[in-house]
Amino acid sequence: MLLELRPSARRRRTVMVTAVVVYAVFAMVTVAVGGVAGLLIVLSLCAIGLALGYVYLRRSRIVLTPAELAVTGLFGTRRQPLAEVTSIVRATLVPPRGPVVPTLFLLGGPAQEVLFRFNVTHYESYDLDALIERLGRPTVVFDRPMTGAQLDREHPGLVRLSERRPYSFSFAVGCGVVVLVIVIGSLVVFLAA
Repeated sequence: MLLELRPSARRRRTVMVTAVVVYAVFAMVTVAVGGVAGLLIVLSLCAIGLALGYVYLRRSRIVLTPAELAVTGLFGTRRQPLAEVTSIVRATLVPPRGPVVPTLFLLGGPAQEVLFRFNVTHYESYDLDALIERLGRPTVVFDRPMTGAQLDREHPGLVRLSERRPYSFSFAVGCGVVVLVIVIGSLVVFLAA
């Protein structure tokens, strides 16, 4: 029961072409503003970004063995023993900004807590269907894209607070940063006096 899924060539190509176009526009703007020195800096940063993207898409894979599920990304492999997985949730999350994010949740334990969560954006839908079929666990598939709050109402505990309430979370973090800056500024003024 070995199954290995890799990002499809079509999706890899789409990601790389989009990145090249975005980096090219970024480079043109930088040349207009920063001249040759700016161009050299931007080209080196773009080359690093493209290389990381290429390596990530070449290394990425999902491997299903009889004993475990392993997901390999840019910085390593995460493994989940299949014996602990009791059910699966497949959902497409809509972030406040940006494209939708197809996500697979592996649940287990008596409380059906999230054991493993991974982004499946670069994999074809039929590959994920084959993976879910091979896993052979009860599966909940949401047929429409959902926000984090909607998914939490349907299946509590799957998403973090930052996804359930993204604007409130961002506001709280922003307020915390402002308070920290005020405290540090006050300390600097107090110590300088």
